[in-house]
Amino acid sequence: MTRFPTRFPSHRPSASPSHRRLVRRGVTLLLVSMLVASTSACLPKAKIGARCRSTGFSSDAGWLLTCVNGRWTKGVSVQQAVQLLALAQRPVPSFSGGPIRILVAGDSTAQTFGMALQRYSIRHPEVIQVVDMSLSGCPVTRVEAIRNYTGEIAQSTAHCNNWAPVLHAKVQEFRPDVSLVVDSLMEQSDHRMAPDQPWRNVLDPAWADYQRAEYGALADVLSSAGGAVFWADVPVMRFLNRTWPWISENPLRTAMLNQNLARFASERPGIELLPLAARLDRPGFQIDWYTRPDGIHLSPVAADIEVGAWLVPVLVQRFRSPVPPTPPPAG
Repeated sequence: MTRFPTRFPSHRPSASPSHRRLVRRGVTLLLVSMLVASTSACLPKAKIGARCRSTGFSSDAGWLLTCVNGRWTKGVSVQQAVQLLALAQRPVPSFSGGPIRILVAGDSTAQTFGMALQRYSIRHPEVIQVVDMSLSGCPVTRVEAIRNYTGEIAQSTAHCNNWAPVLHAKVQEFRPDVSLVVDSLMEQSDHRMAPDQPWRNVLDPAWADYQRAEYGALADVLSSAGGAVFWADVPVMRFLNRTWPWISENPLRTAMLNQNLARFASERPGIELLPLAARLDRPGFQIDWYTRPDGIHLSPVAADIEVGAWLVPVLVQRFRSPVPPTPPPAG
């Protein structure tokens, strides 16, 4: 059974060596992607997995490849590299009022956004400051255990259930302008309140009511210092590993979770739904494997694109006033 950390990560990018390496890797990958995108038309062709002897780049079937341990390995898609190049050429937002303070909460899908926002803040500290309080493997809904496929041994979530005092303390310290909640797979999983209780899920109206009450409790904490709460809706997911009879990827559960979130937002003043599903969903419940290689989480490059091209501009427009252009000198 997967073991998850029992403490929330620090808001500082240097919180741990592993976190710091991931942030640096994302920044490096971004810069390399932009460099390669500008010359991709001239890249030699190669096959993914074929032997290579250099540290250069090549391309195959829409992918830009890098030579890793003597094999051509997927780097980023050509489409993503072009998007990154366009993103790098976009003007950095200029506004009054200081950087936007963003607190991120949710499961591992939130962590993907949290790390991308931190990478953005490293490059543009004048635009945003970020506290990443996401916790992988943990639903907002406080339960004793979860499972993602039929017959799975229950995954204990006891270490997840202390989020209220931890988040409250961080909100009072950081005083975010906005809290971003991204919470998807863990809310679609089977939930169990106690070992002798049945498994429940969002398709059960009574359980959906309980989940909605838990969302309200989280919103109370996140808004306790006066900040707004942005809550992302949920795209369709599909596990890459088809070995197990997955139940938490069921599109019916995704649809019901989104209905539950829409009802929650309509009943709760101050909650704004972010249309993440509209950005990631594809016709026929298909997955864009370039964007989400495991069928669930955005790749670091895809997360950087979503943050730079969509999320940060939305937050700037909502929470800051643009700086007026400097008038030309008289005469």
